[in-house]
Amino acid sequence: MNPDVALVAGILVGGLAIISAVSAFSDGHRPRLAVLVMAVAVALVVYATWTRDGGYSLNGVFEAILRVVAMII
Repeated sequence: MNPDVALVAGILVGGLAIISAVSAFSDGHRPRLAVLVMAVAVALVVYATWTRDGGYSLNGVFEAILRVVAMII
């Protein structure tokens, strides 16, 4: 898997996990699924960081997002 795709997927999945956790807390439930999804998001970001030489800087993250969007389009 391309590290840029893994990074962007991890960021998107992490955002969904945060939304799921907030929803579970507001309903008074335990955020079990949100914790599992957040673990997947962290694993994707760690994989992307380890497989790319030099890791990602903040500018590199934005460039990776643009590269993935350009791949999709």
